[in-house]
Amino acid sequence: MAIISTLLILFNLGQILSSSQGVLASPAQPLSVSDLTLSILTDNDLIGKPNNTSSKAILIESTQSYTDAPLACAKISESLWSPTLQAPFSSGLKISLSYQTFLPKYSPSQLFWISSPSCTAIDALGKPHAVSCHKRLPVLCTNTAPLSDGTFTDNTSTQWHITRKIGTTGQEIRGYRDQIGFRFFGLRYTPQPERFSQSSVIKYTSGNPEISGLEYPPICLQNMNNMGTLYGVEDCLFLNLWTPYLPGKSASPKNLKPVLFWIHGGGLVQGSANEPPSDGGMFSSRGDVVFVAINYRLSNLGWLGINNITVPSGEGNGNYGLGDMQTALQWVKENIKYFGGDKDKVTIMGESGGAIAVRALLASKKSKGLISGAIIQSGAWGVPPEKAEAEYISLQKSVATAAGDIITSLGCGSLDVPSRLACLRALPTEKIGLSAYISYPLVDSRLLTGSLATTGKGPGYTVPVPILMGVVRDELTPFNSALYGTTNTQDYFDLVAPMFLSEDVSHLAHDPIFAAPPTVDAAEAAFNISTRIMTDYCFTCLTWSTGYSLAKHKVVPGVYMYEFNRTYMFPIWSPSQCNPPPSAEKPLGDYSREYYKCHSGELSYTFGTMGYMGMPDRDDGGDYVFMRWMVDLWAAFVRTGNPNPDKAFLKARGYLGTIDKIEKEGEWGRAAGKKGARDVRLMQLEGAAMRGYSEVEQCEAMGLGLEYYE
Repeated sequence: MAIISTLLILFNLGQILSSSQGVLASPAQPLSVSDLTLSILTDNDLIGKPNNTSSKAILIESTQSYTDAPLACAKISESLWSPTLQAPFSSGLKISLSYQTFLPKYSPSQLFWISSPSCTAIDALGKPHAVSCHKRLPVLCTNTAPLSDGTFTDNTSTQWHITRKIGTTGQEIRGYRDQIGFRFFGLRYTPQPERFSQSSVIKYTSGNPEISGLEYPPICLQNMNNMGTLYGVEDCLFLNLWTPYLPGKSASPKNLKPVLFWIHGGGLVQGSANEPPSDGGMFSSRGDVVFVAINYRLSNLGWLGINNITVPSGEGNGNYGLGDMQTALQWVKENIKYFGGDKDKVTIMGESGGAIAVRALLASKKSKGLISGAIIQSGAWGVPPEKAEAEYISLQKSVATAAGDIITSLGCGSLDVPSRLACLRALPTEKIGLSAYISYPLVDSRLLTGSLATTGKGPGYTVPVPILMGVVRDELTPFNSALYGTTNTQDYFDLVAPMFLSEDVSHLAHDPIFAAPPTVDAAEAAFNISTRIMTDYCFTCLTWSTGYSLAKHKVVPGVYMYEFNRTYMFPIWSPSQCNPPPSAEKPLGDYSREYYKCHSGELSYTFGTMGYMGMPDRDDGGDYVFMRWMVDLWAAFVRTGNPNPDKAFLKARGYLGTIDKIEKEGEWGRAAGKKGARDVRLMQLEGAAMRGYSEVEQCEAMGLGLEYYE
């Protein structure tokens, strides 16, 4: 009310001049929507529900006179922000606007046009000032767009549409906005490559029609349900993009945001950039980063090596999916600035199959200069043949064995290489993707000269960027859950293990170091023991040995390691074993009781999508506290290569809960790469301390100890 009263006092002061920020208006051509520099100002607590008690706005940074200010807002279907019609300035907008001075885009005395009876502007603290109507100032507009969630987004209403010009060609792309950011979906990053050929970044030319970025792209061809039914298409190489900031004409490059480049999971045979649980809007908004998610070719279309001799073009040499990722990264390098992103601050992140891809990108010299950091969540699979997801086999060996068998089964094996390629390219799409497939990177001497050089020695390579990596405690639980109830441990090793392990380790079930808790029954014991062994073999051991050697030999600037001991599964994949059991006091799940921490169970926290997916807080606020903390840690790594957020940044953003958690739980230490070192951060709501590597004795028994790569 104090602001409103002051505005009324100023009503008759009209054209008063003051010492405010701004420049005198001069005749200029009206700016188009694509020319406007725009920032979404919102207080995102990740609840995922519309919040009408928190003020929000869109900041037009392209300066306007007071007369032109409402016209500028009208171009984005909004009006000047008014303290009489909106939630109080002190609720949300005060923090959001002050953050702009923290960046620093503006000095603390900068003024911003708002709706008022006279030519009045406010400073970053909400104090009104009488200003000459001819001054050119940034503009605060309303933000009435709806909030998207996992089941709703309004991409059809034209008032939310927004356009951007790409490069000097004048090519325009149409996206849309919601309450927390700008969204551009289905952007083609390469012309469709010929089957079994490498992709190349798309080039924009003048005279093309406007490109629509309003719809999710088609997914890449995949056997989605593992039952032989194919979904998707071959022409699928598109990306989705979320950003809180769109630079326009004359915007300063120093204001560009860091970029998170997400590579979806699915074992390199399934998945897409469209999956609602990994929607990038919440992370982008809260972390103040640009978020990019890509499709890439999967299964045989992405990885099948046909020609056992490396050729410069890569045709027939496999690794097409890996090449797609590098093509998309090149697209980011050339074009992300038009969407507010900094091409020199690009962190790649993947989970499961996406983590396998991140590891391969780090092992490729062609990735150097395209990335500034890497996040590997639940990578280092021990899948056959020969742990190929972590220790790449040669193109020649693949063609002579598994790939050769696939080519023969498709009727093309007896032909020479050119004829073989022609034969495979002529096959119907559905025949290529069925039955047996290749789903791992190959040493092709073009994109990959070897596996990740964890000790810094060849023939492999490691891009020298900071790495954040880790696991969840009981990764294999969901895959074993179908057999839950059997009392025979061997059933798990006969029916599940062959899909994941490259050797028979069932004898370890009788080793006391893998003994189940003494209080469980026979069925629980069989499940516990088999899950622990498979988790260690597929995930934990090789993750620890990778981080240990990278840190020990200082191959990269820093390694930060974690183990999640708290998870929350997305509803679409949530076996009962992966959820805390309910109690009378906590019917949705009692986190004080033990449960299995399952593969992908950390993603709702690190993406910040619990609210987006409609997942209730099962812990009286604890889930949301933990989620906001995790997003803030991951976003800090994207910004700086260090997961410890700058407290000044957190304060400027109003993330006081995360400040409290950091002060209570301590900082995340960088791995030292020494035996006995406390290199791993245990991720849980309370007691998230640095500790030593888990399962060391168990990994040694498998021959996968800390010094595996030494």
